[in-house]
Amino acid sequence: MALDDADVLSAYVSQVFNHADLLGIQALMYDKDMARLLKLAHLRNWPHQDKWKKFCPVCEAKDSLSQLVPIKQ
Repeated sequence: MALDDADVLSAYVSQVFNHADLLGIQALMYDKDMARLLKLAHLRNWPHQDKWKKFCPVCEAKDSLSQLVPIKQ
């Protein structure tokens, strides 16, 4: 039987994630812990859409730091 793209997708997922990664991501998704999922995305250098910036603590921290003005001596 043909699996269409399922066999290609599962091969890709198994190359990118290990079992512990998948269990951790699953737990974060069940808990609806968006902040930690978005932190994980930044740790892994995965991009996320702009609509998630308001929920992302890393993006908020980067925005706060970019607003700092250096002190002139």
